[in-house]
Amino acid sequence: MLADLKAEITVVVDVYREPTVRLCHIAHLGVSTFGFSFRLRGRDVPSAPVRVELAAPDGSLWSWGRQPGEFAVER
Repeated sequence: MLADLKAEITVVVDVYREPTVRLCHIAHLGVSTFGFSFRLRGRDVPSAPVRVELAAPDGSLWSWGRQPGEFAVER
């Protein structure tokens, strides 16, 4: 709830927050909860491996999953 309030305040006062490597934790949460999100909605978890690759704010590459995955998310 506090994080939501801080996010709303930054929008209201037009403050830009520079992306940092701390975003890696958020990306990791998204990847880690992939199967859970399907089960939560009563859907089957895809059996095909998924690979996620993201360009980090510092220019490095963050990646999860085996390479190559049948399904890949690159950004």
